Amino acid sequence: MPDLLTEIFPFHIAFNRNHEIVQVGKVIQQLYPNLQIGSQLEQHFRIDRPKIPLSFDRISQQSGALFLLESLHNRMKLKGQMMYIQCPEVMLFLCSPWVTDLASLKAFGLSLNQFAIHDPVVDFLFLLQAQNTALSDAKKLTDQLTEQRTELRKTNQRLAALYTVTHILTESATFNEAMVQLLEALCMALDWQVGVLWMVDQQSNVLKCQEVWTTLPEFFAEFETLNRVLTFAPGTGLPGQVWEERKTAWIEDISSDPNSPRRLHAVHKRLQGVFALPIQDGSELIGVLEFFSHKPCQPDDSLLEMMTDISIKIGQFAQRKIIETALIKQTEISESLKSILDSMGDAVIVADEQKNFLVFNPAAERMFKTQPHNLTHNQWLQQVELYQDDHIIPFHPEDLPLDRSIRGEEVNDVEMLVCQPHAPDGIWITVTGRPIKDKDGVVKGGVVVCRDITERKRVEKQLLYDAFHDGLTGLANRVLFMERLQHASAMAKRNKTYLFAVLFLDLDRFKVINDSLGHMVGDQLLIAIARRLEGCLREGDTISRLGGDEFAILLEGIKNSDYATQVAERVQRELMKPFMINGNEIFASTSIGIAFSTNEYGQPEDLLRDADTAMYHAKNMGKARYQIFDSAMHLRAVKLLQLETDLRRAIERQEFEVYYQSIVSLKTQKITGFEALVRWKHPERGFISPVEFIPIAEETGLILPLGSWVLQEACQQMRRWQQEFPNTFGLTISVNISGKQFFQEDFTAQIQHILKETGLNPRCLKLEITESIFMDNVPSTTATLLDLQALGIQLSMDDFGTGYSSLSYLNRFPIDTLKIDRSFIQVVDTDIEKLEIVRTVVLLAQNLGMNVVAEGVETASQLDQLRELNCESAQGYFFSKPLTWTAARTLIKESLTL
Repeated sequence: MPDLLTEIFPFHIAFNRNHEIVQVGKVIQQLYPNLQIGSQLEQHFRIDRPKIPLSFDRISQQSGALFLLESLHNRMKLKGQMMYIQCPEVMLFLCSPWVTDLASLKAFGLSLNQFAIHDPVVDFLFLLQAQNTALSDAKKLTDQLTEQRTELRKTNQRLAALYTVTHILTESATFNEAMVQLLEALCMALDWQVGVLWMVDQQSNVLKCQEVWTTLPEFFAEFETLNRVLTFAPGTGLPGQVWEERKTAWIEDISSDPNSPRRLHAVHKRLQGVFALPIQDGSELIGVLEFFSHKPCQPDDSLLEMMTDISIKIGQFAQRKIIETALIKQTEISESLKSILDSMGDAVIVADEQKNFLVFNPAAERMFKTQPHNLTHNQWLQQVELYQDDHIIPFHPEDLPLDRSIRGEEVNDVEMLVCQPHAPDGIWITVTGRPIKDKDGVVKGGVVVCRDITERKRVEKQLLYDAFHDGLTGLANRVLFMERLQHASAMAKRNKTYLFAVLFLDLDRFKVINDSLGHMVGDQLLIAIARRLEGCLREGDTISRLGGDEFAILLEGIKNSDYATQVAERVQRELMKPFMINGNEIFASTSIGIAFSTNEYGQPEDLLRDADTAMYHAKNMGKARYQIFDSAMHLRAVKLLQLETDLRRAIERQEFEVYYQSIVSLKTQKITGFEALVRWKHPERGFISPVEFIPIAEETGLILPLGSWVLQEACQQMRRWQQEFPNTFGLTISVNISGKQFFQEDFTAQIQHILKETGLNPRCLKLEITESIFMDNVPSTTATLLDLQALGIQLSMDDFGTGYSSLSYLNRFPIDTLKIDRSFIQVVDTDIEKLEIVRTVVLLAQNLGMNVVAEGVETASQLDQLRELNCESAQGYFFSKPLTWTAARTLIKESLTL
């Protein structure tokens, strides 16, 4: 660089690509004596405006533009133009101090002459000096220089502004980004202190502030806030005026404009001139640029022309960016839509009016195993079969969802079965369709969305199957059986010659198999039985597992009743063959009840009921047989049901009485105790035998409250007799206990409670328990018996000899008395075999230290025989029939007088 520059341009700095300072002006050297040639520019200065990094390349791109550098040593700001010099390659910064008064100038140790021809505001400083020094010649010189330099400065500023605007509009990516930079660039280039961007809000139809730039952010903070909250309607305020008139406008001095809403705030910040220009997209105004200056605004033709040119450039830029944004958005939408379609699990198909496929997303290709690039809808239909139901009703082409959508219909959730060469079983889909319309509402095509519901259909089918079939055997369940029975009944009503039969099967002793071999084996046996039963029937017959070990067979359209009995016999033969289950050889049998449709049944359930009734008759006749229902069975069943109903009411109405039958010592002929026997006096039928109602009470569970009441009543009565007749404290009361009572968890506690409540001595109570109870769950039974014995209660084994007890267990139970069943005693004097059995039992009891009571003694011959056998005690009609408590009291009283 020539040294002459240091004299001509005392305020300049030159630096190379490496940011090394290669030359400085004379005044700069005086200002910064430590500024050495070769040192880095960033060691001394930073760029204050524009906001770009200190980079040779970035600065060279804005050659000719205005820059503001701030000294890192004394915070002086130097304002000037950056000029790129190609050879040698350096950047020349022609500048001057950015000061606004002489005091500031002197603070930096400078005189006016040192920068008179370089400072942009020298005219103002000269004026101040002229006033201060009254040097008229300096004023004259200043005026001349100011006039020349003002024109030059304006020209340079406007050229720089145009260059900067063009550069910003070329490089900016978005409209908003460009506007922010433009506000700053124009303010710096044209000495404006505040720039505001107003944009039209389409919804509210007002101008709203989008961006504000100020030279001193803290100083103008309040003014910036005001602008950000204001809005302008067309014609109101300067921005509104520009919006309405679509042309540049200005206010020379805002302090003289009483209608401006910002006048007071602007004056407070020493703002005077206001300049605004429209931003137009063709004929439509999209915004307004507004600038404020500390000086009055007097735009000349050159400035107006330049700003009009800038307005046009900004409008063109806005229009271009709007188009670019729309194209980008359209592209993004298209890409997003494609991405969505590609990622969707549902098939999406779009077709035009001619049914040409426009969209066939990947899910559709996977679903239908095809890529229909050059395929029409009709051509595709030739490759598939479409059904409305499970391979039964085909779809008519005009009813297909896509065709209906193209015709303008909206289609919702249409289910169809699609069969293709690669999937003959087909896939189930649900289809929703909509027409595609243009902006005028004209249909241009259709779109359908298909969802694979094959798995759902499979689950529905399985659920339907499960709803009508037994989960273990796969046979029809009760629901399906009753549905088919209903259908058969309807057929019989329409056709009087139509005959069908219902067979009700109940396996014999299945509980024994379950309890001994376990439920797993029991389930396997049920499955094996189901398979054998299926082999006994025709294809059209129905076999059902009703539950547990109960099965039912429906034989439809039979010629006569013989076929039903033949099926029953065939079932009996098949089930008698042994089953091999998990290494166990198991034999099974079944009891079968048969009911025919010859009777006029009101409801199908009645037919199944009667078959069930016949089955119970077969079971009562010895099991492993079949029985055909007759009306007498029904009458007996109704009678039994009525008896159960009456039995429930009898407990509530206290229709039961306790009778007492004496037990006599055969040695002394004296009464040693009584057995309590319950009697039911029906209000209509009179006395009902215990043989008739006790089994029903056992089956229904009514035996529990009934048995507890009998026990309470018997103990209470014995206690009364003991209190009335002190010599009867040796008498005992025997009470029969059912299996259901005995196996209650709190049975022992119940006995304790009754004894405590009645005050009866436990040694006076004998509990009679049947032989079968003793053998059912021996460990639990033994524990309960020991608990009762510990209380002092005596225990009797009732009906000994009729059950299946093992003599090896007999000595293990804490038994006090064996009661020989009446079936042996009634023939003890005539049947030698029975006599020997009784003799054995008496000897066994004596050897085990037990008492013996013979039940059912009715003749003197029977009594004599028992005496010969040394039987200890007996009871029966020979001594006394069962008596009411009053009659029994008389008997006790008479026995005491003997």
